[in-house]
Amino acid sequence: MEEDYNQTDVTPYFTPYSCANCECCLAVEGSGIVLLVSCVLIAFFLFAVLPPLIAIFHRRRKSRPHKENSESQIQDLNDLETVELNSNVLQRETGNVNEGYLYVETECEIINKDSAFRTCIEKAEVWKSALTSTNYDQNAFCLPYFRAGIFDKRGGSLTFEEAGITLLIPPGAIQQPTPQLIYIYLHNGNQNSLGITSNMMATSPVVFCGPSGMKFNERVLLSYQHCANIINNNVELITLRTETEPDQIPNFYNLSDDNDSLTLVKGNTVTLMLPHFTGHTTVVQCEQESVPIVQEKWLDLMLFSSQMQEDEYYLQVRLYCSNQTPDARYLILEDERLLNGSMCSPTTPFLFAHVSDLTVLLNPEGDWTVTGGKTKQVISRKCLIENVRVPCVYLLEYDKDKMVTSTKCRVHVTQDEREESHGKIIDVLVKTQKSAEPEKVPNTRLVRRRLLLPYPLRESIRKKLDVPNTLGKDWKHLAYSIGYDDCIHQWEDQLRKGLIFSPTNELLNIWESTRSGDEKHDLEEILEIFKNMERLDVLSDITSLNLTV
Repeated sequence: MEEDYNQTDVTPYFTPYSCANCECCLAVEGSGIVLLVSCVLIAFFLFAVLPPLIAIFHRRRKSRPHKENSESQIQDLNDLETVELNSNVLQRETGNVNEGYLYVETECEIINKDSAFRTCIEKAEVWKSALTSTNYDQNAFCLPYFRAGIFDKRGGSLTFEEAGITLLIPPGAIQQPTPQLIYIYLHNGNQNSLGITSNMMATSPVVFCGPSGMKFNERVLLSYQHCANIINNNVELITLRTETEPDQIPNFYNLSDDNDSLTLVKGNTVTLMLPHFTGHTTVVQCEQESVPIVQEKWLDLMLFSSQMQEDEYYLQVRLYCSNQTPDARYLILEDERLLNGSMCSPTTPFLFAHVSDLTVLLNPEGDWTVTGGKTKQVISRKCLIENVRVPCVYLLEYDKDKMVTSTKCRVHVTQDEREESHGKIIDVLVKTQKSAEPEKVPNTRLVRRRLLLPYPLRESIRKKLDVPNTLGKDWKHLAYSIGYDDCIHQWEDQLRKGLIFSPTNELLNIWESTRSGDEKHDLEEILEIFKNMERLDVLSDITSLNLTV
């Protein structure tokens, strides 16, 4: 018999509401109420309580410079190079593109350290190919650590002013018939990776000029700064050369081994006369035949801090002890730009002797304390000798329940605990800042500059002054006039050996590389020099050309 589904009583399957007195049903109903209340509480927590907690945590984490994060962030500076391309920042770095003097990159990127140099070269080549103007002395390509320009037979100069580096190409020096892309690359790693021997102390930047190996008809001029203490010591600076590229492991040797080069030292300026492009640096020797020699160099103590924002109660203070040279300052400012740091004290000079470590003691004032209580730190002599660019880091904090809008502290730097002659006390003040404003400095310089004295005029002056004069009114008098009379014997020696043919040309190169840049003033200066030399024939040559400035 078939079952009639239409007549089947289905009431028993739907009787939950018909058994109100059933204990099982009462339990189910109670569980539903509990579940509903739980959902309401969870929703209240998610939408009313959790967001403020997340905001507080984020603010604390942003403001607190954890030690492990700080160390890794500082270490990243040695692994990465940032191409700073914020338009406001570039006003200081590369000027205004509308001035026609400089080229400004406009996109932001991170360059891996292993490929930084190659990337700069590739970008410079693209810039060169896109350049339509043949007025090369008013165009230059600029990136952090890198400057480039185009040069032809007329020569010119390329200046890396922030790093204190100048490269001058004399007229007629370039052998190639076509314009050449020439660059300066500032090594931005630590000196300990350069293979400098342990008995030498780094006192200058490591500068690469290129294309590497490029040869010239006449020696080019490269100048940079050193920080060796040469006033009270009989210090002999040693210039090193490497034939390697900037992205290769260098192999340095003494430049004095090359008879075709010349090193001149005046004050804190090192000037090299070079027949071809390579990499260079200058050091002092701290040991000779196993006998230690106490050598000194000047350091800059530079203090930076993290930004102190409102409602933040953690602060990081970073002390750099670097060479007192423009390039070292430039590299530290680039590092601090990555860290968004602020200089919190004027730069302080420090005379460092290579024989011992430096001791740093930080004493915070008021409610600030040093995290971990470690107020004393030691910077090893090895790091200072090699000019390792890693700061001494302090983490400060205060009670979050108190309102603090500034911090004061005192940093005491000593060597061998000789406070009288080897100690420096630096007062630090950091105030609350709502936002960090980029430094805006108007651009008043030319990275790529023409030579004031054209080639025909230089040739005329050379022919007149290279010939010995019985009254001493020759190239030696010119050397005296520009302050290089103590280097005359070096040129005389190279003349005897047939290594140079015109000391006058090299003296004119030195004058061109050190002139002010105000062409009207510079022209008056060179006229005054030859007037004092009583060389009316040279004065006549200059005035007859009617140089326009």
